[in-house]
Amino acid sequence: MKFAPYTSGRLRKLKVGITSDPSSTTSLQVLGGVNIVGVITATSISISTTTATSDFANLNITGVSTFAGNINANGNIVGDNATNISGINSLTATSLFGNLTGNVSGIATYTSEWIITANGSSDYKFTGPGFDGTELDPTIYLKRGQQYKFTNHMGAHPFQIRTAINGSAYNDGISNNGVSNGTLTWDVQMDAPNVLYYQCTAHAGMVGKIYIGNSGDSINIGTGVTITGSGIHVTGVVTATNFVGISSVTANKFFGDGSGLSNTGAALAEVSGTERLVLTNLTTGTMVSAATTSDVTFNATTDTFHIGTGVTIFGGTSGIVSAISYKGDLTIGTPTGGFKTGAFTINNTDKTKDSINELNNILGKLVPSPPDTINGVSISLTGTAGNGRLCAGFTPTNNTGGSAPVAGTQYTRNTDSTVTTTYITEYGPGDSGTVTGFVNAVGVGNTTLTTGNNDGTYSAIQIANNEDASNSTRNTGIASGFYQIYDLRMVNGASPDGYNLAKFTQGSSTTGSVFWYEDPSTVGAPVITFGNVQYPSSPTLSYSSGIPHYTESTNNNFTYVMTVTNASGDMYTQNSFVNSDGQTSAFQNPGSKSYTNFASGTNPPARNYGVGTGVTTLIAQTPRNIHATVTSNIFTSFDASTPYGSQSNQRVGFTTDFNIMGTTADFTNNVDEDAIECTVGSLTGGSATRVPGISAADNPSQSGASYSWGGGSAGSIATYEATVRGGDLRHDQTNYSTGYLPVGPNYSASRSGSQYFQFQFIQSSISEFQISYTGSLAGCWVCMPDNSTWTTSLSGVNGWADMFQAYKGSGVPTTAEPGCASGGVMDTNGGTFTCVFGTESSSNDSNNRVLIRFKLTSGNSISDISLSDT
Repeated sequence: MKFAPYTSGRLRKLKVGITSDPSSTTSLQVLGGVNIVGVITATSISISTTTATSDFANLNITGVSTFAGNINANGNIVGDNATNISGINSLTATSLFGNLTGNVSGIATYTSEWIITANGSSDYKFTGPGFDGTELDPTIYLKRGQQYKFTNHMGAHPFQIRTAINGSAYNDGISNNGVSNGTLTWDVQMDAPNVLYYQCTAHAGMVGKIYIGNSGDSINIGTGVTITGSGIHVTGVVTATNFVGISSVTANKFFGDGSGLSNTGAALAEVSGTERLVLTNLTTGTMVSAATTSDVTFNATTDTFHIGTGVTIFGGTSGIVSAISYKGDLTIGTPTGGFKTGAFTINNTDKTKDSINELNNILGKLVPSPPDTINGVSISLTGTAGNGRLCAGFTPTNNTGGSAPVAGTQYTRNTDSTVTTTYITEYGPGDSGTVTGFVNAVGVGNTTLTTGNNDGTYSAIQIANNEDASNSTRNTGIASGFYQIYDLRMVNGASPDGYNLAKFTQGSSTTGSVFWYEDPSTVGAPVITFGNVQYPSSPTLSYSSGIPHYTESTNNNFTYVMTVTNASGDMYTQNSFVNSDGQTSAFQNPGSKSYTNFASGTNPPARNYGVGTGVTTLIAQTPRNIHATVTSNIFTSFDASTPYGSQSNQRVGFTTDFNIMGTTADFTNNVDEDAIECTVGSLTGGSATRVPGISAADNPSQSGASYSWGGGSAGSIATYEATVRGGDLRHDQTNYSTGYLPVGPNYSASRSGSQYFQFQFIQSSISEFQISYTGSLAGCWVCMPDNSTWTTSLSGVNGWADMFQAYKGSGVPTTAEPGCASGGVMDTNGGTFTCVFGTESSSNDSNNRVLIRFKLTSGNSISDISLSDT
């Protein structure tokens, strides 16, 4: 079907499309205005206003229209009171006017919502209606019959509505009470109380008040004030600067100067008896209620004028004024019988205050000074658990009301939840005043002292030695009968966890305060453990008799890990909490260890540092500059100490023997084959040195002998050579390839026979000298190998004279009489022995060489050798 154009003043074109049209036109396009009566069912209706601004200004639809798609309007959709829009799946609008009914989502149906955060653990922070910004623990005002929301997304500080501070939860109309991550919704019930509270269930200081009023015609403020349409009803006293615009006031009493009251005339009713004094311009009428004892009144019957109950003025001729206290100048007047002669002169115009002051001065010269009071006296604790320093990383409870305790500061430590002080002694007055003991702001005991003996225990305070002040050893010379003194202490006062103080008061006197920390920690004593010992990877070694030894180089550091469990609780003792017991016979002192030496350690340490999982530090130990073989207690032992206990003498286990030879080791108390102590002639220090032993014979020939010792480097020595190892000369059959550090040669084979140690000194003009040794040996010989007279005389023994035989007394020792010992022969058990050359001298040796040869058999060893002049 083709389109049929139609032209009129408004409708210029009508197009009707049907499905049979080849162009598949399926819409009705209207250009101009159209009025359609009936039902339009359409997927969408689009109205274009592009042709003219006056065209299609309104679309008027009569009846019910159904829209299957969206309605997009750039202006307002307006209906009259009879218009309903229903069945809407979703509605997006900038604003809505009128009443909304049905299930309306996305539009708040509650009155107000507040977002809650926290200021640490001391305050809630509120953001929302009624606050310009963020408020700390504000007072909240709600109405009955309204719904409110409180949103807490902190994941902490549970927000709970309560009946009182620290009281029970109030749950009426509330869902999700105690919320810590979500929203508390509150439909305020009509019977809700006037005052409730919000409070954090984990931190009592995060608390505030909630006032609840009525949505109707009355408001309650507490229990004393109700505001209704008929007026304000107050139970109690109303205080105001002015009352303006009030038509009438009904009250039991009026207070003030009456300047705001106007004459009520006959409206005031007459009362009988005592009448209230009212400061107004009242000229007629009477009072409406009887007077009370707190009023200013006049009693015409008794002719008395009363100001409350404290002052009474008697009328008539008596002229008496009665008062509880009086301030002002009073003259004495003339006493009956006149003035008597006394300590000072009085006349009838003197003022009583001046005369009393003078009398007090005179009495003060007669009465002794009172004993010292407790004001400012220092007090101390007894029975505590010693001292400790507060750890870092937490906020200790401060019960004192004063300055908070500081991490790293030392405080007295207590653990049994009670506190006892030592006595403070001989203070007064011991016969008056109330004595009170305090732990923080809490009184833990008190008693009022009276004349007589007040000794006793009063809750947690104890009075003792309450006696006459004449017995005082502090304030001596007080006459008997004037004052009393007493001793005072606190006994088992309740001590809460945290930082506390104790003190005493008596009247205006207050002692100094003593502070302590009540430690709630349940940490055990520290425990020390060790990891495996790690050997040096590139050691620096020295050799003696071919046996390797460690020097004191740091290249020879042995390391191991120390682990300490329970290193702190709330408190610690001091930064260096692991103490070294010092150097050992093998190693230098590695030093004590502080918290900062341990992994993640700080000073002060964190609370509960090393609790559950131990903390570690690396220990490095360097060999000492000594010459020794160490077989036990090789590494340093350590002691760990905290306020919670200690563990002592802990060292890493190690069973391998150590050979150590420092580069400047002391040879005066040891044997060093490269430096044997020798002070013969002009020689000093370690002037004697080892030389090769030639053979396994007692008296080997020195012909062609070498005097250069090769045992000071790596390698094995001859089987007949004795060894010097760890500072000791010994007959040696030891396998140093196992059980020793450093690993050395195996000397266990073919060394069971005699072994020798041969050494020399070079010095002229020596004809005798002394040999000293400590230990045991089997023989000793002396030789001057390059002295022909000497070697010829002793040719049968290759020039060796025998220290185990006596010198013959004259000439040169011979083969038949080879003895060279003077003053006693040498024995096998050590000592000092003299060797003589007879008529010969070392100067006759072409090299001034003197040889000494020791023989050692199995079990022999020598720890010290020295040569000296006789």
